[in-house]
Amino acid sequence: FEFNRTSLAAGTYQYTWFINDTSGNMNSSSSNYTISRASSLVNLTLVGNDTNVNISAGSTINLSGVRITGEGEIELLENGTLLTLGNSSATVLRDFNTIGVFNITIRYNQTQNYTTSSESHNVTARDTTAPNVTLVTVNASSVNQTQIVSFNTTVVDNIQLSSVLLQIINPAGEATNFTMSNSSSRYNYSYATSLSSPIGNYTAMFLANDSSNNKNYTHNVSFWVYDITPPNVTALIPANMSTLYTSSTVQLAANASDNINISVVRVNITYPNASVQEIVLSLAGGNRYNTSFSIGTVNGSYTMLVFANDTSNNINTTSITNFFVNITDNSPVVSLGNPVAGYSNTTSSHIEINFTCSATDDY
Repeated sequence: FEFNRTSLAAGTYQYTWFINDTSGNMNSSSSNYTISRASSLVNLTLVGNDTNVNISAGSTINLSGVRITGEGEIELLENGTLLTLGNSSATVLRDFNTIGVFNITIRYNQTQNYTTSSESHNVTARDTTAPNVTLVTVNASSVNQTQIVSFNTTVVDNIQLSSVLLQIINPAGEATNFTMSNSSSRYNYSYATSLSSPIGNYTAMFLANDSSNNKNYTHNVSFWVYDITPPNVTALIPANMSTLYTSSTVQLAANASDNINISVVRVNITYPNASVQEIVLSLAGGNRYNTSFSIGTVNGSYTMLVFANDTSNNINTTSITNFFVNITDNSPVVSLGNPVAGYSNTTSSHIEINFTCSATDDY
């Protein structure tokens, strides 16, 4: 005898045969049989790839799982947390706005007829985007020493900024970094120059780093620092209130120094009749400038005003000396009497020498 059953669920079953003959005698026999669960099968793809994927943080990608063998729902999970359910497929578009490693799993839970199965891949979200630097401004393209230069810029990042620095490179190529202040993604810094600031062209670079060490160093501006310090003038010759004489030649001189470089030193001689003569002094060595000056026959009070220019056209006009010119030299006349000119003594013994002179004056 044969008996067929179909569509039995997985499990253990008992069956019994009952046999009757024509005389009413009966016999029976029992047995068990087990139907095992079939293996389920699922498949997971990330952005269409059946593998782990690396993406840039901030990306949106497709996560998709399908049930190949089995019955009922499947689950799509991220780090063990349910994202969505589906009967034969489960799909979601996922935004990965933070960096990290995310485990994605498609899972089929055991049913009466099918075993549990799952497949997992990792999504690694990395920050590969440099900070965005915009709206770079500087309040002046040129300043004098001691003035302030103000810098502003807007800096944002898709994940997190680490630092925003302003790098000032002076004319000598020396770089100094300054931390910029932040107010609602608007960064600013005020750079104060001083009398010791080198003269010339400066470059200001904006250095933006994020927490993944992505860098944006592509923005810079230039500005010029000008010299405002006039030269220093000292040691004028003739000395103030000195007396000179007509028809003589004297030295006009002054020391002139500057924090950058001297361009020219000249003097204006104002004669007693108010006429003015301009004379350029020559560099004698070091900081000393001089020239020879022939005094004519005009006696009286003279004024010498020194003009010292540097290469930035800063001028010192504060140094003045006054001197007097007499027609004749009224100095006392001194004549040596003894010993006579050319006198010598070669003795090795002790001697006494008597010195005498005569002096006359017109007073």
